[in-house]
Amino acid sequence: FVGVRVLDGNLFNDSANTWEDDSVEIYIDANNNKSTTYDSFDRQYVKGYNDTGLSGIGSQTGVVHSWAAITGGYSVEMAIPWSNLGVTGAAGLTMGFDVGYNDDDNAGTRDSQAVWWGTINNYNNTSAFGSVVLQAAGGTNTPTNTAPPTNTPTNTPVGPTNTPTNTSV
Repeated sequence: FVGVRVLDGNLFNDSANTWEDDSVEIYIDANNNKSTTYDSFDRQYVKGYNDTGLSGIGSQTGVVHSWAAITGGYSVEMAIPWSNLGVTGAAGLTMGFDVGYNDDDNAGTRDSQAVWWGTINNYNNTSAFGSVVLQAAGGTNTPTNTAPPTNTPTNTPVGPTNTPTNTSV
């Protein structure tokens, strides 16, 4: 089960492609091989705001999905059966995983996209996905993940720099 809540004051569903509107994307690399191309264990599910359909890459057989309006935005929920992923769920299973959302603020195409761990290339490359580890029922969660990659700004100032000086009168 995956649930996502998106807070967004400008919601649109007006494009031919779901990912060009307000929508949520779920990515799964069931065998966690972090490949640079999709294989039979990889999935992308795209669920749009105010949209009854489900799109994406790979099998969508048996996936139950819905969206709902919430105060200040919308939510998306999916129930993805193990049979869809080609693996058996068990304690200790590690899978590649990512979640993102697309934002359309002006009734055109997508204005921006944000992802939890990966990159804008998640739709064709699983190598940057994060990982989830299944715990036994009632088990204790002992995180072993490292911190997500950090972005180091590469912007450098252009033009003169004003340095205020303190002058007394």
